[in-house]
Amino acid sequence: QKENINCLSFIDSHGNLIHNPITYCDNLDSLPFPGYEHFINYEKFDKNAFKSIMYSRGCPFDCNYCASHKIWTRKTRTHSPSYIVGMIKHIHHKFGTTYFRFDDDTFTLKPGPVREICELLKQEKLPIKWCCDTRVECVTPELLLEMKEVGLDFISMGVESGDPDMRKKIRKNSSLEVTKKAFRIAADTGIFTNAYFMIGFPGETFEQASRTLDFIEDLNPNYPCISVCIPYPGTDCYEIAIEMGIIKQGEDSDWFRYYHHSNVNFSGRINEKEWDALLKRCERIEQKAMQRIEQERLKKITIKEMISRYTGNPSLIFSDFKRIYRWVQKK
Repeated sequence: QKENINCLSFIDSHGNLIHNPITYCDNLDSLPFPGYEHFINYEKFDKNAFKSIMYSRGCPFDCNYCASHKIWTRKTRTHSPSYIVGMIKHIHHKFGTTYFRFDDDTFTLKPGPVREICELLKQEKLPIKWCCDTRVECVTPELLLEMKEVGLDFISMGVESGDPDMRKKIRKNSSLEVTKKAFRIAADTGIFTNAYFMIGFPGETFEQASRTLDFIEDLNPNYPCISVCIPYPGTDCYEIAIEMGIIKQGEDSDWFRYYHHSNVNFSGRINEKEWDALLKRCERIEQKAMQRIEQERLKKITIKEMISRYTGNPSLIFSDFKRIYRWVQKK
């Protein structure tokens, strides 16, 4: 009976939407490893299609644009380090996966267990690389070095806004100085940095959004991922947008048509001309970062890699030459 299955939502015979009670698994280690072998034609998948790992569920922080607490609650539950390393080992040996991504909201929230994971990975000596998301106040030079030694090569940290007042409003409580320090630590450790930013918060002005873009150029991460704030139902941001009259409750329930790069302005204070100027500046900043990444990649290509690349596909010689020529012209 559908009515007896916890966490299930369904439409009953009368057309009513029913939400069954939500329960949570406290012992995450009781869950089996992912059964990717049950996917149809899983052997034809890219070996790194199975890279997603979730060490923890739940986030104790209070950012007003996020609905994570509606899904997981603010209580943090974790697997044991031995379970996580066992899962990585299993996926690596069974599917050939060599690159993993920790999809936790804040992977380094509790440094102790993360160090245990690093120690176990060191013992296994697996030929893998991996990446994770975390917060700027949850990194130290020692921790990042330990993580890099066992394969971490890419870290993403949420910055969101470069305007102090807006940071208070969205409850991003770390300072811009702490943010700069975290990115310096990662850069000094030799880890590629991705910084998450957003513009268009309800109530944000053109000047405040511009300060965020100024801060991106000052921070200079390897890559800045600039998104548009979408005040999804379930977030405090949504309630603010309703209070400001930006959204009328129940007026637009088709939220599936939005995502974090939608060209939609929910600020209520930035006019169309200003919004267009902000988006164009965002595009220039991201393009500049991509050019820098490409230049670094080209510098690291060895003669052996070039021979292998062009022997397999000679047409790449012409396309690569055009890319290099365009870069030289811009210089």
